[in-house]
Amino acid sequence: MPAETRSLRLSDAPSVLLLHAVTSRTSALVARALEGTGYRLDQWRVLDIVARQRCIAMSALAEAVPMPAPSLTRLVDRLVEDALLYRADDPGDRRRVLVHVSTRGEQVHQRLAGFVAAADAEALAALPPDDVARLRGLLQRLSDALVAGEF
Repeated sequence: MPAETRSLRLSDAPSVLLLHAVTSRTSALVARALEGTGYRLDQWRVLDIVARQRCIAMSALAEAVPMPAPSLTRLVDRLVEDALLYRADDPGDRRRVLVHVSTRGEQVHQRLAGFVAAADAEALAALPPDDVARLRGLLQRLSDALVAGEF
């Protein structure tokens, strides 16, 4: 890769482009870390969200995952076929479908989390720990504000 491409500076670019560049690069690190596990980055994202929530409505999952609804449905179908997730009707509203993590899904999530943590550490290695903590805090605040519609 040419030096000009590696050292591309985006400090004067709009924040959204800077965030996109960082997301693209860190996603590539995670995708590379998952190579050989049998799982892709998009499958990890869905499994991670469901595993952290333990149970989530399919509609809420669709809001959290940046992909078209039909693609998400196919992805969840695949994870259900692999016995990592399962679906159930919401007992409070039978029109809603809930997605749960299975015991096998928890085990796979835990195994893959190590690969993702290593990629995360690699991505953040250039920053001192205080900056990493500050960055995580700022990203969480930004995420919360965007979800709440406070932009």
